[in-house]
Amino acid sequence: KPKSKHELKRLSSIIKKLKNNGWEFGSNNYKYILENNINEMEFSKNTSLWLKEIEPIIGTTYLYAYPYGYHDTNNTNKQQILIDNGFKIFFTRLLNK
Repeated sequence: KPKSKHELKRLSSIIKKLKNNGWEFGSNNYKYILENNINEMEFSKNTSLWLKEIEPIIGTTYLYAYPYGYHDTNNTNKQQILIDNGFKIFFTRLLNK
């Protein structure tokens, strides 16, 4: 999160230039913590912080990349938190079992 109005203005200018060059932005959550390392309440709070503090700077996104690519496919509640907050496309990696 920018610490000053000057920093926010500079950051906004950079984001605008990137978007004009075809870049899209997404989320990987606010604190970049593996979802298995936090409970649902913390996961929801982390998602809310991202939406409150980062989304106003980069704009709305429907893209979500799981931190380190790891997603617990057994935890549908955390997935639903993301869906309920507007995320529609999820990036993860396949793990060998």
